[in-house]
Amino acid sequence: WVLWLQAQKNPALILINIIALIAAIYHSYTWFGVTPKVFKIQRGETFIRGKYIILAHWMLMISISLGLFILLV
Repeated sequence: WVLWLQAQKNPALILINIIALIAAIYHSYTWFGVTPKVFKIQRGETFIRGKYIILAHWMLMISISLGLFILLV
């Protein structure tokens, strides 16, 4: 465990983790942007606007991330 904690302080590993985080956030941004084109929700005769679907996805992702952070930290 101690060796693993020391490895986490390595600047190269920190850089790799930052790059991976940026890539994951960019992937989420692009994926959520495509979602309204694939996932259309009809309410009566009209469809819900895409920006509300995107917002719902971001809110769900933030809620789950925050919940896991609170649970694990």
